[in-house]
Amino acid sequence: MKKIKLTTVQKPLEGKLNAYAKLSKAMALTSLKKPQNLLPLGAAFLAGLPIADAQIIYSGTQNIACALAGHNAACPWDINNAGGNDLELLRNHVFGNQFIQIDEVGGGGFNVDGFHALVVGAYVYPFANSSNVVIGAGGPWGFQAGQANSLSEINNAYPNDAWTPLPNGTTRFVGIRGILSGGTKYGWVRLTKNSFGNHTIVDWAYNSVSNQQILTGQIVALPVELMSFDYEIERSDVKLFWRTASELDNAGFDIERSEDGVNFQSIGWVDGHGNSTEERSYEFMDKGLAQGKVYYYRLRQVDFSGKKDYSKVITAKLGGGSVVVSELYPNPSNSAKKVRLNFTASEEGEWKASFFDVSGKAMNTGSSLDFTVSKGDNNLSFDVSSLPAGIYFLKMEDGVERVYRKLVID
Repeated sequence: MKKIKLTTVQKPLEGKLNAYAKLSKAMALTSLKKPQNLLPLGAAFLAGLPIADAQIIYSGTQNIACALAGHNAACPWDINNAGGNDLELLRNHVFGNQFIQIDEVGGGGFNVDGFHALVVGAYVYPFANSSNVVIGAGGPWGFQAGQANSLSEINNAYPNDAWTPLPNGTTRFVGIRGILSGGTKYGWVRLTKNSFGNHTIVDWAYNSVSNQQILTGQIVALPVELMSFDYEIERSDVKLFWRTASELDNAGFDIERSEDGVNFQSIGWVDGHGNSTEERSYEFMDKGLAQGKVYYYRLRQVDFSGKKDYSKVITAKLGGGSVVVSELYPNPSNSAKKVRLNFTASEEGEWKASFFDVSGKAMNTGSSLDFTVSKGDNNLSFDVSSLPAGIYFLKMEDGVERVYRKLVID
């Protein structure tokens, strides 16, 4: 869990409420001068604005239990899947009043600067929305650096955001606005009120296109959930292999190759499985490649409607056949605590090794498997005493070449 740090743009927690109240009045009183702040810009107008479906970054169902028992208790999460926590559900006590609020995590990358609001009289109230509410530039917003929304837990406490009277078990959306990678992003967080101070963070989403709106509850079903994309070198050939967890209207994969990492050309096609909720495995062999050259590969997934999406780019370099590696032995290993192989190298070097199960999960053997080879013949051993019975693959690589060997443990 990331440690929370207050940045220079964040006020101390005790001052946030007062700052918000002043800002809310000012925003409402000047709304006639700035028509974009008026609530009448709502449903009828916003319904005609385009929604950029393909750019919605959706977390998937999370159902994070968040028990906020004490002052400053917090539950953080990573909104953009970039590693590290960006937002948090925080408990805040202000002058005897108690609030559940969504704040940014200092240094997290998603810098919150506003919340979707409800304009009532001279005030702008944070608001918990129902599904299919447009969250975007044209909607009513309260602007406050670092804080997306406050959810009052005491009746009649300011701001009364229509959250307190909701019965336990009610789910609502909190609209957020923030800065990510220099662009203004709009999104939402779905929360369930379980009881006083006890919530569930169900899921969240944001539009990755700057200044584009999003519907609360809007999610995009990915046509293909790609679990892995990797390769191995076999003499002058590169074998590409990948696995999917699920597929929706998947026509297939266009395999693309580049020699400069920029300009890609199609080198083959593999049919997809259409619709599938099971794991599917694919492979493609790129044959007759030049030794010593670097090749870049990516998958262009195409669905039946013609829409396409790209995988990550992987890099393979043929090293000129600099190593010769035997099979692992004993194999099956039965009760052996160590397995061995013969490794002949044309030059000395540092190699990294790791074991994976058939699902692609890396296995922890309790110690590093990395090794150094000398020029010529090497006899290597690997401790497999911690691996249960099953089928595994040993991957060895030095940044230039990659070698796989299969191991069966009875």
